[in-house]
Amino acid sequence: MKKMNWEIAQVCLVVNDLDAVLKNYWEKLGIGPWNIRRLNKDICREYVFQGKEETEDFAFDCACCWVGNVELEICQPVTKNNPAYLWLADHGEGLHHIKFRFKDEEIGEAISFFENQGMPILHSGKVDKDCWYYPDTHESLRINIEIGNSGEIDLPARYFPAKEEM
Repeated sequence: MKKMNWEIAQVCLVVNDLDAVLKNYWEKLGIGPWNIRRLNKDICREYVFQGKEETEDFAFDCACCWVGNVELEICQPVTKNNPAYLWLADHGEGLHHIKFRFKDEEIGEAISFFENQGMPILHSGKVDKDCWYYPDTHESLRINIEIGNSGEIDLPARYFPAKEEM
């Protein structure tokens, strides 16, 4: 088996109250500032949910900041048709996934790596220059894994704390 270049790019939590959790990370740990975006059908391309292209509207809020060389992402589902909602319903708040970063030209090979081991892609999507894929890893690896390119997302965001408060 070919050895893959595993580079942890992101750790993600899912929560019920994004603003309260961001406030705690900022006030108790000094982690932030956070940029927050709502991802939905108008922004995401090629969005696949549970192995099928999603035709209904969907939405989830994602807050991101850098902690050293790793992006910390905290997500809150807005609708039911997204991985964050499924996780909250089944497991409650907490760790959702770790993301491994691959170069654009390596993404296809990374997808094949998982699929060839019986872990098909369950969820995927693209926003701006970013792409992500969730192979079906939870049962065999006991964690959700996301693979993607960590591409730039050039979309308007709100910030926590607000820029004028920093």
